[in-house]
Amino acid sequence: MNSHPPHSEFHCPECAPRLPLRNFWFWGKSIVPRDMTDEQMFFLEKLRLHHQRLHGSGIVCGLRLLQHPNTSCRDRLILLEPGSAVDCCGHDILVLEQDVIDLHDYEAFRNLVKSADGKPHTLRLCISYRECPTEEVPVLYDECACSDTRCAPNRILETYAIELQIDPKPTPPMQGAITYRRSSTLLIDNPVGLALGEAAKRLFVAKGSTLLELDVSNGALKGTRDLGVPLLGLDIATDGTRLDVVGGGGGGTDPSLFALDIGGPTSIAAAASRQGALKGFDAAAPLFGEAADGRLALTSRASGLLQLFAAGIPAPVQPEKPAAGDPPFSLAAAATGSAYDSSGKNLYLGLSGGAKVARVALDQATLQSSVITLATSPASTIAIAGLSLDKAAGPDRLIVQDAGPPSRLLLADPASGLVDATVQLDHPPVDMVVSADGAIAHVLVRDAAGKAFVQSIDLLAMRAKSPRPAGAPFPVDDKSFGLRLAADGRTIYTLAPDGIAVVQVEALDCGDLLKAGECPGCDTPDCLVLATIENWQPGFAISDLSSGTRDTVADAAAKIARIDNDKDRLNLASTQALTNALQCLMEKPGRGGGIAGKDGKDGKNGKDGKDGKDGKDGKDGLDKTLAHLCAANWTHGGELVLNDLMVNRLEAFGILVCFDKPVRADFFDTVSFAVEFQTELKDTLSNAGSSWLLIEPKDILPLQMAEPCRLEIAETGPDASGMCDGAFYRFANPDLVARLVQRVPRRLRVRINGDLIPDKKLRGLDANHLPMIDGNGNPYWIRPPGQEPYASGDGIAGGQFESWFILKRRG
Repeated sequence: MNSHPPHSEFHCPECAPRLPLRNFWFWGKSIVPRDMTDEQMFFLEKLRLHHQRLHGSGIVCGLRLLQHPNTSCRDRLILLEPGSAVDCCGHDILVLEQDVIDLHDYEAFRNLVKSADGKPHTLRLCISYRECPTEEVPVLYDECACSDTRCAPNRILETYAIELQIDPKPTPPMQGAITYRRSSTLLIDNPVGLALGEAAKRLFVAKGSTLLELDVSNGALKGTRDLGVPLLGLDIATDGTRLDVVGGGGGGTDPSLFALDIGGPTSIAAAASRQGALKGFDAAAPLFGEAADGRLALTSRASGLLQLFAAGIPAPVQPEKPAAGDPPFSLAAAATGSAYDSSGKNLYLGLSGGAKVARVALDQATLQSSVITLATSPASTIAIAGLSLDKAAGPDRLIVQDAGPPSRLLLADPASGLVDATVQLDHPPVDMVVSADGAIAHVLVRDAAGKAFVQSIDLLAMRAKSPRPAGAPFPVDDKSFGLRLAADGRTIYTLAPDGIAVVQVEALDCGDLLKAGECPGCDTPDCLVLATIENWQPGFAISDLSSGTRDTVADAAAKIARIDNDKDRLNLASTQALTNALQCLMEKPGRGGGIAGKDGKDGKNGKDGKDGKDGKDGKDGLDKTLAHLCAANWTHGGELVLNDLMVNRLEAFGILVCFDKPVRADFFDTVSFAVEFQTELKDTLSNAGSSWLLIEPKDILPLQMAEPCRLEIAETGPDASGMCDGAFYRFANPDLVARLVQRVPRRLRVRINGDLIPDKKLRGLDANHLPMIDGNGNPYWIRPPGQEPYASGDGIAGGQFESWFILKRRG
């Protein structure tokens, strides 16, 4: 007897491919429903497999979301244009007529409207394939049942469903081989921490007792704030509205937690702040951890002491748990690395040096902890050096840095402690960051000599229990100790004593995409993204995205959320679209945008607006507190003999300069400080009659002068803080210089690039060779030695200093 599938299976779409089974027809063959079903399925599977393997998935055409024409309905109704798509199973999705989407049909949306929290949310609408039984008819004969009243669908309607996702996880980017490229360096020595404010494109660095605010795009300093105590660490709230800083402590005193309100954005200098003591904490950087509900957990690395603060850290700054009067909560062990699980109710903390992880339950009346012991198969020793938690790519998994030996990265089940996969690292791990999609881990490793590197780890392969080797180690600054990752996953900041390296993360070789690899497909039908609506709040009107720059501030004030039909949308180009694109490229090889058209007529001038109010007078733009070049052992435009350039204290020939304020001693080289001589060799590039060649230095020696702006040397080398107020360009070969002027005098040129020689506040040397004016109106120009002081500069940091003189054989 033939078996019949339940009726519910009629509308469960197939996804996994199966071997084609084709009917064989012959005269006299007995035909039953199964034969007709198999006949349909054969052609459906062929078409689906063709779509899935040769075309892929995505939006083929149309299916754009539009604002409702009735403005009073825009808080809940959206229009869907007709169009076509193919899901990852190869199913056709067809919308023939404009459809109206009512957001109130979704329970999650209704709940969000009822319990408005005043925060912006992201709405994402997607479309999926559905099969719906229709035209119920009586079943006249059913060999599987005795009833003669049963009905079955006469047709299966292939249709679609619209799904709403609220605050969805970021769509993972296309993955490829990860490579790194160092793009720049932030010249901030001895940083103790860094936090990224993604929304306002700024970053914050803690150095000494000072917070520095910099522009992410160019590294320019935007502001500073001195908190008056040595800073230990910092972190930024997930919503970007608050900067949390820990500083002070030591000598029997407790460190403090500073909460600075930087939303808006508000500059670090103007941010309102509040602070409170971290009782019992040591004077070291704590572990920061923010839960999904905004609560902040701080854990002492040395003692495992933990305090939980309420969301927003309201005044007075004191922990929510343990509450006032309760005994302190401690793990009774050193902690390294903290991470919340996907529920936000449990905090995981690595216990340093062993294989144990503490799980702290935060949703109880009092803080409670349990211990998980990690275990590998076969068994091996584990020494936890840090941990994170991946909750973006599937079930929660602990990502553990194992200091070894051997040094490894572990992926473990937080429930059982069993290690699913391991990847060996080249050196012991120091720090780690994980991409938002949970696909890639970037691990900072460091050898015994302090040489530091960054390695990439494929976490998706580890989840599949098919781990791939760690990426090639990319060298960064020696003794690097910290990593920070931008939200888009494309930029890494590595912290080191000598500065902060800015490293670009690069992936995906496009040529490899044309090579046959894994077959496209999926196990279950996906939901194709139609559009994303960001910054929505209950009561906001949902409107089309206007052309030009989006003004999110103005939209928020007008209570408008915009429909973005491009964000996270996967497009599937038709063969005709690909043909048109290729034809366009072939018709314009290497020419870019084609011939420019004629300029249009100028539009009419608009009416002048009303005069605005005068603004407040600005501060003096010229900075008189910068460092200047103020003394030298030559006379500008004068004539000297070689013996005039002898510095007796150093028993060497060269160029000696003094500065009126200390500058960084480690920035002198032949790019920042150069001495050249003029030659009659023709410059073939500029067709000039002469050119300038470098006089090679033996070294450029930083000096400490006996008095500011006096050519009297007190000490060679920088002071204890790495600063100097003099420099000596020591000729490598004085005899060669003497031979240069043997027959004819030579013109020598001294060039100093002030942009490359910073002072203690990282401001460039004011080096522009312009005269300063004294109180009598006389210019301070380059004067002969002994007639100092003179000074370079124009009141603006940086600039090029140039001076020349004639060097003769003898006087």
